[in-house]
Amino acid sequence: MIALRSIVAVAFGLGGLWCIVASVPWFGRVRLADRLDPYVVGRPLRASPWAWSTVRQVVGSRLARHLAREDLERRLAVVGSTDVVAARSDQAVWVLLGAAVGLALALLAAARGGVSPALVVALVGVGALGGGLLWDRRLTRMVDARRLAAAASFPTVADLLCLAVTAGESLRAALEVVSTTSAGPLAEEISVALRESRAGR
Repeated sequence: MIALRSIVAVAFGLGGLWCIVASVPWFGRVRLADRLDPYVVGRPLRASPWAWSTVRQVVGSRLARHLAREDLERRLAVVGSTDVVAARSDQAVWVLLGAAVGLALALLAAARGGVSPALVVALVGVGALGGGLLWDRRLTRMVDARRLAAAASFPTVADLLCLAVTAGESLRAALEVVSTTSAGPLAEEISVALRESRAGR
């Protein structure tokens, strides 16, 4: 019971210390030059180094740099995203949530009786692994759902394309008509392809 109280006290103490440091005005203050940068030179507004968005950006960029990118980029392209850093930061959040669940289970076990440090580490590790797997499963479901939606809208898109070409439109103009009159992932992909074509890519 003493160990449980010590863990809770340390957790609350660290959380309070983080809140105090993050609320100090000179940590969160944005200089006038930083506020004008987005309008003058096009650089985005820099957030406080202690802000949650900044922490997520740093963690996501480090994970994106050190972990494999090819498979993740391919799956993100299917769901219409290219931000690997944001995806990795979301993955880190899911891992931390899983670790927090494991830690909560360890605290419950410690409250009911003695628990070994190895069990605490195992529960936290299993929770973190479970969070990462849940994030991966969620992304896989999003990919599958978008592919199914694209396959379901394919006959409609093909019919519209045939009608536009039959009416005398060029292929590019027919694709423009389809992308503006249709909805769904297939129409979105056609719009992206047309934009890249106009940009010379």
